[in-house]
Amino acid sequence: MSLDKRAAIRRLRTGVVPAWALEDLSVAYDEIRKRVDSRLEDTLEGRRPRPLFIAGEWGAGKTHLISFIQASARKLGVPCAVVTLDASGLSLNKPQRLYAQIANVIGVEAHVGLRSVLNRLLRNTEQRRTLAKFAGRTEAGELAWPLAFLCSLADRGEDLVLDDHYAWSVILGLDLNWADYSYKRRPAINRVIALSHMFAAVGLGGMVLLFDETETIDQLYNIRSRLTAYSTIGSWSHAKHLWTVFGITERFGRTVEGDLFRLPEVGSSPDEHAARVLKGWRTESFEVAKPPEIAEKFVAEVAARVARLYQEAYGVRATAAALTKAIQDWRTNPVRNPRRLIRRLVEEIDDGRELSLGQVIQAHGRRSS
Repeated sequence: MSLDKRAAIRRLRTGVVPAWALEDLSVAYDEIRKRVDSRLEDTLEGRRPRPLFIAGEWGAGKTHLISFIQASARKLGVPCAVVTLDASGLSLNKPQRLYAQIANVIGVEAHVGLRSVLNRLLRNTEQRRTLAKFAGRTEAGELAWPLAFLCSLADRGEDLVLDDHYAWSVILGLDLNWADYSYKRRPAINRVIALSHMFAAVGLGGMVLLFDETETIDQLYNIRSRLTAYSTIGSWSHAKHLWTVFGITERFGRTVEGDLFRLPEVGSSPDEHAARVLKGWRTESFEVAKPPEIAEKFVAEVAARVARLYQEAYGVRATAAALTKAIQDWRTNPVRNPRRLIRRLVEEIDDGRELSLGQVIQAHGRRSS
């Protein structure tokens, strides 16, 4: 019995597929896997990967697909961060807050958080030298002096003071995320791009940013706020070594189209980065994908995989009746998405497991009497 598999089942009960179970439970993903691999290759080769918009309503599988892309990037060793957007704390018109969040959740292999990732690089002599060289290049931007200083500390063997130095406040974005001033936005945008160049320079290929619930852009204060958000999207989507993925619903498209219609009346024009996004949406030149649907031919396969994972986790074999009931319930529901199917399968196996345990207790009680 595997603790990881038990943890996976616990998450499946809430409709979340954990990263370590994605490969087993992602069916009908052959086509999207090719597209993801192609964009990751573009990122690794230093080309400008086209941004990907994952379109679908609630429950369609956007979050599952975003997790699948994250797992694919992590498998290749490419730094990756997932951010769930909202209209207040983490919104695209406030990139200074997004930078700090990206620094907090960025992951490479087993390391999570920019501090952890950089500490690993700083303690490797060869990678530290590469970091120091990168700090002297224009692509380093505002990361130049803190990186150079931390490299010099590590060179002198002063590892004990590495974690406490002020240089970390710049690297982690703590000097940016406390204020909403407009002049903080462009430095934050550029700092994200500098991060992607840094990861490329040390041989990690670049960076992947995944944003869920991008449609919350429609809740921003006004069209000017959204123009700032479009500028953030346009800036990061046009950078080398940086692949951006945005989960959206129909609300996002309606918002962009409405802003395009109202723009002549606003009295302010978008900058070049926002204009790139608006033009790209108008001309349908962006890459848009929908989460793969589970066709009838894949339903039995999903059920078999969930049952196998459950058995490996708890040593309990799912009955055919439990799997059949879960599939039938899923088929009669108008929202037939992968998450709902997996959740129903786990619920039915849980119920069957509880019944089996009850029968064992009853049988034991009869023998005792």
